[in-house]
Amino acid sequence: MAHGPEKALTGIAGITGILVTPHDDAGEYPAANRLIENKRGFEDIRAEAQNRTNVTGVKAALVAIGQECGPTRPPSAWPLADRQQRTLDAVIADNRLTDLKEATT
Repeated sequence: MAHGPEKALTGIAGITGILVTPHDDAGEYPAANRLIENKRGFEDIRAEAQNRTNVTGVKAALVAIGQECGPTRPPSAWPLADRQQRTLDAVIADNRLTDLKEATT
């Protein structure tokens, strides 16, 4: 079970599952796969540095949508490297997760 910031992001990342299900049920597998693939950059960030960016990626994503949750504790990498932040920003924009920021403010 997810706790803390990971639990919060589960709801955000879970949106992908909600969006994928109708396509999957209708046999529209290419559309479902595109939605899944759009989140790959986020998952790649979380897996970097022997998973030291797992919580970092989650917290950076939450901050990016307006859910301030503070920095990570060592040995996590904080903040994301510029390259990682650009990737995360693109994932958030491509998946329209900035809409969640507006909904939570």
